[in-house]
Amino acid sequence: MGLTQEQYLKIYRERGGPETDDLVRRLNAAILLERSDPYRGCYVPWYWREVEEALMSETSVTIFGGNRSGKSTFAARAVVRVLVEGPPWQDEETRARRPPMVACFHANEKSSRLQQQKLIHYFLPREWKGLSSDRKTGAKVNYTPTNGFTDNIITLPNGAQCLFFFYNQKEDVLEGFEFDLVWMDELFTVPWMEAADFRVSTRRGRVLKTYTPITGYSAAVNADIAGGVVVRSAPLDERVWADRRDAQGRPPVLAPDAVYLPEEGCAGAGDGEGAIVLRDCGERGGGVPRGEVPVKMRCRKARSVAFWYLTQWNAYNPFGEILDKVSDKPLEQRLIRTAGWATRTEGGVFGKYGPAHIVSVQRWREVVSKGGGLRYCVTDPGNAKNWVIKWYLLTPQNHIVLYREWPDVETYGEWAVPADGASGGAAFRAGPAQKTGRGRGILDYKRIVMEAEGWRWDEARGEWDGSAAEKIELRLIDPRFGAMEVPSDRQESTSIIELMSDEQRDGKGRVVGPRMEWEPAPAGAARDGTTPVGVGVQMLCEKMSWDDSQPMSVLNCPKWYVVESCRQSDLAYREYTGSAGALDPLKDLVDPDRYLLFFNPEWYEAQAMEVRGGGAVH
Repeated sequence: MGLTQEQYLKIYRERGGPETDDLVRRLNAAILLERSDPYRGCYVPWYWREVEEALMSETSVTIFGGNRSGKSTFAARAVVRVLVEGPPWQDEETRARRPPMVACFHANEKSSRLQQQKLIHYFLPREWKGLSSDRKTGAKVNYTPTNGFTDNIITLPNGAQCLFFFYNQKEDVLEGFEFDLVWMDELFTVPWMEAADFRVSTRRGRVLKTYTPITGYSAAVNADIAGGVVVRSAPLDERVWADRRDAQGRPPVLAPDAVYLPEEGCAGAGDGEGAIVLRDCGERGGGVPRGEVPVKMRCRKARSVAFWYLTQWNAYNPFGEILDKVSDKPLEQRLIRTAGWATRTEGGVFGKYGPAHIVSVQRWREVVSKGGGLRYCVTDPGNAKNWVIKWYLLTPQNHIVLYREWPDVETYGEWAVPADGASGGAAFRAGPAQKTGRGRGILDYKRIVMEAEGWRWDEARGEWDGSAAEKIELRLIDPRFGAMEVPSDRQESTSIIELMSDEQRDGKGRVVGPRMEWEPAPAGAARDGTTPVGVGVQMLCEKMSWDDSQPMSVLNCPKWYVVESCRQSDLAYREYTGSAGALDPLKDLVDPDRYLLFFNPEWYEAQAMEVRGGGAVH
């Protein structure tokens, strides 16, 4: 069955003339092919194509979406294409050498068979759907609508296999497996995500996740989008945002849906044409205007992106009926059901932080090449974890630029990673950077600081050469840990501060650890019922604050900036809420900032560092 009479008449009224019959013939042929052989005849909406392209280069792709937005249908088609044709991101030799291996995950066996396996079977090539078993090729495609695939496995004539797993199993069920593609549909958890990432690594595979965040900003959502940057947004149907009722309190009457046709519908909408406009927010993000929602995000994790499928984009849906069912729900639920967008119930404390505060590495190099500025180094020593060390530049305009941090993400991994829901309420837990190489001594930390600042060990002379090193105005250290007594070879008790000010010599008598003076940072004081931590956070908020509704100028710009390479701090500024107290590892990254602000550095020399762009550093 092709177009209905109503649809035919609509086309005739809009187009008229001889074009109608030819268009109807082509549309009917496309519809019949899609129904008889979806693998070859499936209509590919415009918003599927960009995700297909992302899978070519990104190792992790997440599709959030509203109910009935088509995200699972897209994923099932992607799975079958990999099974039949091989992973398109691999070269032809690799595809020819080994049959594809795919894993699909769902909540439990029953839901997998009724939902996920049903979609996979729908997209299998027509000639393979009737295969029961084939001794010659080893194929096994036994399927019934009630019981799904026998033993929850498919083996195709080309040797490709698809295995179905369930979240109520243990993660170790994956031991020994390697996959080219893993599809995780709904209700996945952080441990399952981590297990899937590991299982595709040896094959340079991909993890594809599809999710409607019914429970809101869960640990799994947090793991994917925390610290990410929105690079594209789109308008969401205004009826989602509105809360209009008639005199009897009933939802508004919804206009009937338009009939979308493959030839006109949404084709080209990805380029900002047609009925849907996508707003490019830039790779560093430009904010999402009111009335719009994110549709693409560059995630914090390397080679990872997230997309949002809006329910209103799916031409196969009666969007009006879906919207009618949620029109009396709170806005947060309407956004989840129609756009897959889950908002935090509690936002980060640095609400003003964003692209305006981020300085590119290139711009930073331009700034420092002109000289000037006072440099500070601040550290928050750890007890059973690595120290956090930060370097700042104070400009003549009393703007502060965070330009370096240790440990850095590229070398040591992340200081904080999304929690799995079992971390005492904290949204983040300790990452590898806290433990990598821990157990360092005073001499180790001296070397880290000096080498970062440009000192170099001259083996021939047996001494440190600081001729090209940065000039540090002052070093500050957490007053409590800095003064803490630590074991040493002294007879009397000593502290970290005292040991840093001592010289360390090697067996040849060479000074391998020069004196390094650190001052206890001001501890800060409670104010108006706010703890010292809260006061320091508020001071940092004030430094970040500016009126973003007005053009940036010398009188209207932030006074706190961060070089884009400081990714640990960038995450903290985006995600720190303060609600988890000392349990939150993001607090470790904010503490040095507080110590510097309690010290209140001020420009005191006449020398000036040229700053362009209305007073802003970048």
